[in-house]
Amino acid sequence: MYVDSELCTLVLCVDLFCFFLFIKIYIIMKFIVIIFLISVFQSFPLEAQNIIHLKERNNQFVQEFTQQKVYIDFDKQYYFAGDQIWFKAYVVNAIDHRPDTVESTLFVELFDTKDLLLKREIIRIQKGYGIGDFSLPDSLTEGNYVIRAYTPWMLNFSGDFIFVQNFFIENPETKNYINRSSRRENRRINRNLEKKADEIFFDLYQEAGSLVYDLPGKITYHAYDGLGEGINVNAELIDGSGELVTKFETFPGASGRGVANFRPISGEKYSVRYDPPNGRSRNIPLRNINSQGYTLSVDQLSEKIEISIRSVGGSFKNPYLAIHTRGIIHAFEQITLYDGIFKKQIYFKDLSPGISVVSLFDEDANVLAERLFFIIPEKEKDISLQVSKTDTDALDIEIEASKWASDTIALSLSLSGFNSEGIFKPQKNIISELYLQSDITTLLKNPARFFDDKEDYRNELDLIMLTSDWERFYWNDIFEDNRPSVRFRRLNGFPVYGNIEPTEQSKEFDRYNFEVTLQIDDEIPLRSTYTNIQGDFLFDSIKENGEFEAEISVLGLDGSKPEYFELFPDILKNDILDMNMYFRKLPQSKGPDWQRISLPLRKEPSDRRKKISDNLAYHYGSADQIIYIREDDNRFKNMRDILKSRVPGLLIDGNRIIIRGTSSILLSNEPLLLVDGHQYNSIQFLNLSPLEISHIEIFKGSSTSIFGVRGANGAIVAHSRRSSIAQRIIFEYILSGYYTPRNFSETLTGKTPPFSDHPSYQHTIHWEPYVKFDQNGKKNIRLSLPDQVEELHFIMEGVDLDGKIIHYHKLLDL
Repeated sequence: MYVDSELCTLVLCVDLFCFFLFIKIYIIMKFIVIIFLISVFQSFPLEAQNIIHLKERNNQFVQEFTQQKVYIDFDKQYYFAGDQIWFKAYVVNAIDHRPDTVESTLFVELFDTKDLLLKREIIRIQKGYGIGDFSLPDSLTEGNYVIRAYTPWMLNFSGDFIFVQNFFIENPETKNYINRSSRRENRRINRNLEKKADEIFFDLYQEAGSLVYDLPGKITYHAYDGLGEGINVNAELIDGSGELVTKFETFPGASGRGVANFRPISGEKYSVRYDPPNGRSRNIPLRNINSQGYTLSVDQLSEKIEISIRSVGGSFKNPYLAIHTRGIIHAFEQITLYDGIFKKQIYFKDLSPGISVVSLFDEDANVLAERLFFIIPEKEKDISLQVSKTDTDALDIEIEASKWASDTIALSLSLSGFNSEGIFKPQKNIISELYLQSDITTLLKNPARFFDDKEDYRNELDLIMLTSDWERFYWNDIFEDNRPSVRFRRLNGFPVYGNIEPTEQSKEFDRYNFEVTLQIDDEIPLRSTYTNIQGDFLFDSIKENGEFEAEISVLGLDGSKPEYFELFPDILKNDILDMNMYFRKLPQSKGPDWQRISLPLRKEPSDRRKKISDNLAYHYGSADQIIYIREDDNRFKNMRDILKSRVPGLLIDGNRIIIRGTSSILLSNEPLLLVDGHQYNSIQFLNLSPLEISHIEIFKGSSTSIFGVRGANGAIVAHSRRSSIAQRIIFEYILSGYYTPRNFSETLTGKTPPFSDHPSYQHTIHWEPYVKFDQNGKKNIRLSLPDQVEELHFIMEGVDLDGKIIHYHKLLDL
């Protein structure tokens, strides 16, 4: 049989082609399937893993970036000019309120309402505690003042959570020396206070952030003025036809808040109508009611809370529920709703007092609903007082607190007395600050009252929770591993920090990198650091006490052109100094004993910020390129390596350097080479050690004109580290280190406060920042009271090493 060989070859080729084509298609399809499976596993299991490992991720995050709380205990509430402000500082862990035994530094600052820093003390913190005092001049103008306190570590986080205390410091003599410009300024401030008090804000909140048609829910409002003061309004919920659905319920002293329970009907529209004082009724549409989803509610029973979760629509899978107090997760589970409802009860004893948060997540770690609730801490019952008078009309006080016998630093004690018109109205205490105010950004009026035994404030506290958010951390940051930028590390000692701002010309070339040195007294060796891209620099772990001399030098200025140098710039928000409900009006008229006095010398502006651009000499003008070389940079063996890798367009041929191209056939085409102003040949220059050079300037274009004929081929100017020290600007300061506390009893000898006879003056009779008990837990105090004192207040508060917080206040019978 005859077989055509060419036909066989063709058939064989076709078969092979089909075979390889099949193999190729198979491989491609397999690859596509693998890619698809990988994408599926990446999109679902990894997202699911995020929520499944919520507790581990949360614990790791809050432990690595543990925030702090600061509380300042003052010797009294009200101050006059010429007074001494005594205080004890507590720095605690924001999670469990245990004293922060690592922290060493606290800044305490006194401001007036013009944001002028009057005093700053650096308090040494030991085992979480520190003490200090401010002396108020007797000529201090009557007005509103603010004390704020923060650690360096707190500067890495939001400034909303630093400690702030508002004071109105009285000076009855202010009217007798107030001048025209001060009266004009006071009128302006008073008008602003009145204007802010007339402003009305009305915010609506849905419980847990969501309302769903056909499910019961709560809606709350917060009405307040421009100073943050709550406003009482009449509010009601109406439907789309204007018919009344329900009225909002308010409670005594509810600070302008109200709540309404209702079940929105599908398809219906709702709005809230309220009547502001001195104004017309206003309607606000109620938006964002969902047709499907979840609602979350929390009800407080006698000894426990009940969490209720409801859903309609069925579009969600079983969600995840988390409950935490200040970052400590008490419960985390995936829940199942039966007939669209889930309930869970938790006893108070299984939770920590203070603010807790209930969060509901879907499987992709999205927050579906979130609700805050508050558990009131138990009162301290282990402290008792016995008070008796002696034959000399002195007062004997016996304190018994057996639980605190072994703890000699946890508690502080103040005894203060009022004259005839003095009234005790506390703004805050250690309980209200650490458990409540320090965890929300809403300013509360006199939060200390919520923890008084005389009244039940649970309803009002729950309204505050319904109209507040938890903002110390966000779940997205934990899931997406968004870490805060840490500028201030936790070290033993305080920081000296500042900012160097380049000129506009330098900014165009990103010349922010300055070398800064610090010398304290005659300290050797010098401390050295570099600025970051924002021009910030930092020296930490300074341990000086009292005042000390410091010399700060900025090196390598040639070509960098800094414009401003600022030491201790205020990097916190100034919103805390804005007018609020604690501000009082200022005097606008002269007093009966007014007389003309010579104006005090105008106060010189702070030398913390200095304009320095006009004081610098630059030898060679502006270079086209500047290369800075760090002392510890070992990447380059010689200048040849640096020039070849860092200067674009530069050519090195053997030992010849060319940066402007060939301009002459017979003459040299090499640039001018200078080191500290001395001319070098190319061999010498290329073999220089980079470790001896601080920076190099490259001149290519018109900038070479400063060198004349010598710079026709360009110029390369190197500055040795020795020469760069000469190219520096020096700032000399007298800085304050750790404050040296004074003894309270020693300052009382022979000194009478200038306004102690004033009817509303508050006397500090006894101040003891570290209370020491005997082995039986007792302590005895004998007091001699001023004649003007008509009522005496005993306050003892503090935090022990286990994070137990106490506040004990008693009005003593005289």
